[in-house]
Amino acid sequence: MSMKLSEATLKKLYEILLETDQQMIQELRECDTKVIMAFRKYYQGSQNEMEAFRDEIFGILLEEKKKSFCQGAKLPQIDSEECKELFEGFDDF
Repeated sequence: MSMKLSEATLKKLYEILLETDQQMIQELRECDTKVIMAFRKYYQGSQNEMEAFRDEIFGILLEEKKKSFCQGAKLPQIDSEECKELFEGFDDF
């Protein structure tokens, strides 16, 4: 038994995932700005050292974000009606 999604269903799923990716990118940008601003308040070293610190912090944050995403904590929320519409496209073979 295999299942086939309609083109409209695949497009809708793609749009949901794209929106989720864009939200994650925006959150990371906002976080980047906050980290750099906070670091500038207390650090008087070189720009390269500040960026290295930021990159290390973001490595940690990104790893945590990946964990929560993989555990389902940040999966896109789809209401039941939208979910029903998405899976109307399944055909059983």
